[in-house]
Amino acid sequence: RPVARGHWSISLYGFLLCILSITLFSAPIGIGVFAAQIGLFVAILHFKAGGKIEGVWWGVLFRITKRAFHGMRSIVRGTKNWRPIIVAFALDDQKATTLSIIELLSHIDLYKAMTVMNLLQTEDNVAYMPHHDTQSLQTLTLSPAQWNSAIEAIIQASLPGGLTANTVLLPCDSRLNLPLLLSRVIQLERHVLLYKSGSVADKNAEYIDVWWEEPRNGNLMLLLAYIISESMSIHNKRAENPSIRVLRPLANNQHLETVAHQTQLLCRAARLSAHVQVLPPLQHGIAAYMHNESAHTKLILTSVPGSVEQNNLISWLNKKGHFINLLKYYHDLPPILFTRAASHLDLFD
Repeated sequence: RPVARGHWSISLYGFLLCILSITLFSAPIGIGVFAAQIGLFVAILHFKAGGKIEGVWWGVLFRITKRAFHGMRSIVRGTKNWRPIIVAFALDDQKATTLSIIELLSHIDLYKAMTVMNLLQTEDNVAYMPHHDTQSLQTLTLSPAQWNSAIEAIIQASLPGGLTANTVLLPCDSRLNLPLLLSRVIQLERHVLLYKSGSVADKNAEYIDVWWEEPRNGNLMLLLAYIISESMSIHNKRAENPSIRVLRPLANNQHLETVAHQTQLLCRAARLSAHVQVLPPLQHGIAAYMHNESAHTKLILTSVPGSVEQNNLISWLNKKGHFINLLKYYHDLPPILFTRAASHLDLFD
């Protein structure tokens, strides 16, 4: 008993009597209990803050967490044990988009991920405070002219514990210099996620659509779709996960049966349950196909516009007008998570 109203000898007498009683039944257990009590007493003396016992648990958890982070930094992080460590951004005057991003991060964070949310605001107080149980959220009061420079600085900073984010999520907002920011993220070799909000026509929609065009982005999208699907199943306590559809347009020299078989083998080898749908070669851009195939889905994952066709994406992104104009073709679609993988993630490494 760390605290007693009577003389300290009363507590000591009770402690010794209890230990003696336990030892009479089992000496190993009595010795173990005694050692644990001594350890707790030493921790109290070492960690207590202002005589408050609560300081003990903060000190103990802090030391455990610090050692855990140190161990994580020493582990080689390959594709086999890859986990999303996401730094995300949202604007406080876009409430619907911000809440959607937080909900998406909550799903990702709940299942094998770590997320940090940065809410950029123009005033000291926000009219609403989003609900954020799973990921950390911090607000930054900045003028719109400072948004781009602040984001550029934050994505280069390390997270608590010395960890480095491997993924950056940005909102599709024309007030941000997206070509500049995406180029910077690519130069830092971080995965890019660009979120476009949208309304889901069918609230009971159960599909997460992955528009596969090439392996690097495709593997990242499949991993994210799997994480989101598993999280939704855990959150909603359902027996079945939201279904994942892999929609793969053919290249001009590919055969439908071969591509379908290869994609099914990939999903099976990665132990991903997904419906594979092979589409004819693109004639009018992928956005036109999405309006026909994914208009009633829950979430769409696709490559950042231009990231497949252009060899030098950074120089192409600098053409801001071209990039922003391409995004307009996706305006009426459900929520979209544009992706650009910084490296190839092997699904069955």
